[in-house]
Amino acid sequence: MYDSILIPTDGSERSRRAAAHGISLAATYGATVHALNVIDTGALEIGDFTNLAQVHEALETQGEAATGAIAELAAVHDLDTVSAVRDGTPARTILRYAEEEDVDLVSMGTHGRTGLRRTLLGSVTERVVRKAERPVLTAHPGEEEPDTDYDRILVATDGGPESRAAARAAIDFAARVDAEVVAFSVIDTTITRESAFVNALEGNSHDAVRRVADEAAERDVAVETAVREGSPAEGIVDYAEDHRIDFVVMGTHGRTGLDRFLTSSVAERVIRHAEMPVLTVRGDVVEPLEEAADTEE
Repeated sequence: MYDSILIPTDGSERSRRAAAHGISLAATYGATVHALNVIDTGALEIGDFTNLAQVHEALETQGEAATGAIAELAAVHDLDTVSAVRDGTPARTILRYAEEEDVDLVSMGTHGRTGLRRTLLGSVTERVVRKAERPVLTAHPGEEEPDTDYDRILVATDGGPESRAAARAAIDFAARVDAEVVAFSVIDTTITRESAFVNALEGNSHDAVRRVADEAAERDVAVETAVREGSPAEGIVDYAEDHRIDFVVMGTHGRTGLDRFLTSSVAERVIRHAEMPVLTVRGDVVEPLEEAADTEE
C-alpha cells in the first residue's frame, strides 16, 4: 500500500520524535523514506541579513544534518532513504516534492520550529493536510520517546467515500501490526436537534460502523464499534483519549448529501488536539486502496 513515505523535518528534537511514527509506518510496509528539509526563502527575504549567502549556506548545512538524522533513524529498520534540501515556501515545497517524487504518504509533526524560529510544522502541517493528494500522517511530538506500538486503531466513519478509504487503510495497517480496530461514528447533533434528522444520522452512523466491522472481519482483524452524539471533532478526540486509542485514521476533504462530518475542518481540529498520531486519507484514493487489497488476496 505504501512504497514511499515523505518525512519533512526542521531538524529539531521535537521534529525527530514526531518522525518516529512515520518511520514506524515505513518499517511496517518496507517503504523507502524520503527525508526533506525546506529552507524558507520567504523568511530569508524579509530577514535583516548582512550576508544572505552565508545565512543560506548555514541553513543548507543544518538541513543536511536534519535529513541525515532521519536517515539514521530509518537505517535502524534497514530502510532505504532519499534525502533532499529544497528552497521555497514550506507547505508548497512539501506538496510539490510529494508530487514530483510520487510518494504514497506524507508524515509530519506539528509545532516544530525552523532555525529562524518560524513555525514549520504547525500551520504548515494543516495546509499540507488540506491540499495533499495523498494520505498524511501527523503526530504531536511528546516529551518522551514516542510509543510506536499500536494496539488499538480508531477509524472515524460517516459512511462516505472518505470513510471507506480510511477504513481500508486502517484495517490493512491493523492486520499488519496485529492491532484491534475501533469503528467509531459521531451523530452530529450540533447541526440540529430535530428528531427526524437526528434519527436519519443515527441510522447512517450505525450502518457505517457495521460496514467497517464487516470489512475488518474479512481480514480477520479484531473490531469493536461505537457511536456517540455531539460535535464530531470533540467526539473523536474525547473517545480516543478515554478508550486507550493509539492511532486514529479518518477521511478528509469530502462532503456528502447530508453534509456529514468528515471534512477538512474536522480533520484539522482532530489533528490539533489529539495526543496520538492521526492519519488522514482522501476519499479519491479509495480505488487504489481497493486494488491493493485485491492484489494482496
